[in-house]
Amino acid sequence: MTRSVIRKTSLRLMPFYMTQYMVLSMYQSYFPVYLSSIGIGDELRGVLMALAPLVAMLGQPVWGNAGDRAGSKNRLLQLLCLAAAVLMLLMAVWTNVLYLALMFGAFAFFYMSIQPMGDAIAMESLKREGLPFGPVRASATVAFAVLSAVSGLFLTGHAERSVYASAVLLLAAGICVFLMPTVPGHRKEKSRGGMQEIFRYRHLLWMMGFSALMMVGMTFFYNGYSVYFTEDLGGSETALGICYFISAMTELPFLFGSRKLYEKFGIGPLLAFSAGIMGLRWLILGLTESWAAAMVSQLMHCGCFLFMSFAMIHFVDKVIPPEYKAAGQMFYTLFTLSAAKIIGSLVSGLISGAWGLDTMFLVGAGISFAAMLGVILYSLRHREVLQPVAKKEE
Repeated sequence: MTRSVIRKTSLRLMPFYMTQYMVLSMYQSYFPVYLSSIGIGDELRGVLMALAPLVAMLGQPVWGNAGDRAGSKNRLLQLLCLAAAVLMLLMAVWTNVLYLALMFGAFAFFYMSIQPMGDAIAMESLKREGLPFGPVRASATVAFAVLSAVSGLFLTGHAERSVYASAVLLLAAGICVFLMPTVPGHRKEKSRGGMQEIFRYRHLLWMMGFSALMMVGMTFFYNGYSVYFTEDLGGSETALGICYFISAMTELPFLFGSRKLYEKFGIGPLLAFSAGIMGLRWLILGLTESWAAAMVSQLMHCGCFLFMSFAMIHFVDKVIPPEYKAAGQMFYTLFTLSAAKIIGSLVSGLISGAWGLDTMFLVGAGISFAAMLGVILYSLRHREVLQPVAKKEE
């Protein structure tokens, strides 16, 4: 990172991204552990975790439209952070399942729109000066990794502290929004067509379908790894924090080279590679009885979600014409991420409740390998998806 890619605008964005991803470190890593600690079983935990992407499918279009009409996207982002912080605190008040479901659903309605709203502000701010997004996103990865490494020191035996820490960090993120460049909403004349236009691009739809399968396996990991590592394999919360530190640090090299990889190989090989890495990672988790082996498997993290999502974002941007790019990215988010997370959360709860978390990971491995085979077969039949980005994709 040099002065040519990090300027004042980048530095003004980094505090928000760092605090936002510290929230993610707390929420993603320890909220399932907190639910388990208060007696929420696998099936109910799966249902609760499915609420977040379900509500996101309803909330993100609402907040996206509000952002386009707002006098300042920054003020709306602060509202999202404040509301999410309050609702996170309310989840610590009572452990009744129905109450938790209500509060968690309301929390997700606000929280799940924080990242895309922040991204909208960041991308427009950086574009004004021709600055890359990679260094800003890398600062978030470092913050996530550092907090993951030390969080276990004060969360061991006290999973409820993650709820309070998440609320405090959400408030801090809202304060950091004051540092970000102000970006207004833009009222634009409605163009013809809409999200239905995406159905014209069959290669994109197939790749989204394969990505959705891959995301089901990733959801198994997000919802089950923390509990599996600490309860089934006997790892400590401190070691769990180190696990997430390892996984986050593997992202850094990729953040600065993702575009070059996509330009060189194209979407087909990248998705097949990512699905294969996922399948191998879940297979290791399903077969191992050692928390140390589960920790080492975190070194494979870079080839999983970040690899898949960056490749798909580039593919959507390349394939969809300018007038439908926003609809394309939204469709990808709703279908590949939100819908797949709902299915993954529900299925993971059923499988782990009936046969255990190890079986859940083995099923995830099978799904990922099936996605890899699907991508390979489709790519061999439609060699357009094997073309690098320099060549036009259909």
